[in-house]
Amino acid sequence: MLTKEDRKQLIKDFKEVFPTKADIKRLPTRNELDQKLAKQATDIILGVGEFIHDNVLPLFTSLEKRIERVEKRLGINTPS
Repeated sequence: MLTKEDRKQLIKDFKEVFPTKADIKRLPTRNELDQKLAKQATDIILGVGEFIHDNVLPLFTSLEKRIERVEKRLGINTPS
């Protein structure tokens, strides 16, 4: 048989483990999460594109110029 104190303790323990209605209302909705994830995905894509533009393309341009100098020095004519 549960006493009044046992019930109070049981309810208190349940509230610590399980979310309340107020807790559930504070959670973001699926649409809010989807919007945040879409924004993050866009930011990542733009960041990667910017990194490639700033770091990778100049590297290829530099290597291309070096290859052209070597070809010119060796007298190799390659189609451009």
